[in-house]
Amino acid sequence: MEGLEAQLINDAAWREVKASFQSLANSIDNLLTFSAETEVKTDIGPNTSTVATFTKTVRPNFGETINFIMTGNTNQGNTAPLFTTKTESEAAVVTQVEVKTSLGTGSISTSVNQEGTTTVSAEGSVNTRGGIVVGGNLSTSSDGKTEVGVSASAGTKTTTVNATATATSDGKNVGFQMGMGIEYTQGKQSITNSVFVNFGQQ
Repeated sequence: MEGLEAQLINDAAWREVKASFQSLANSIDNLLTFSAETEVKTDIGPNTSTVATFTKTVRPNFGETINFIMTGNTNQGNTAPLFTTKTESEAAVVTQVEVKTSLGTGSISTSVNQEGTTTVSAEGSVNTRGGIVVGGNLSTSSDGKTEVGVSASAGTKTTTVNATATATSDGKNVGFQMGMGIEYTQGKQSITNSVFVNFGQQ
């Protein structure tokens, strides 16, 4: 009888351990992603441009592997990838009014993407003595998303390196994003390649 009770206690403890590992793996899957983005902006008229964005997102898939191991006590035969990849593209038409001074730049823009989502953005930046441009931005979209961000950039007329930090909310979930990118400008077109780490619900 005592042996049976001990076995039941051990089984209960093992279930708690498995549930803890599963919960941790699921949390990592849901709260952490990595992404690479290419944005191509082309001026097509006064204050108007087209923007094509291509994004590749990598998300951990540890939960599926942990579940397989905990269920069968082995990883042999598990075909689940440790990471999953998703590729997305977006096209938008942007109308922007910009004011430039020797101290900095301010702008208000409206964009409409291929799904009909409208986003209104306000941006401002200040030129520092060290040559670094420090900026901030706020945007709201018709799908309920709000973004607030800060940035720092430096470079030349044709090449700019930037670092960004952004908080995003859809009214229910909040996410945070940190990234770095390089923007190349030639004539009426600019291409920006960026990498991001995303925290929170995405």
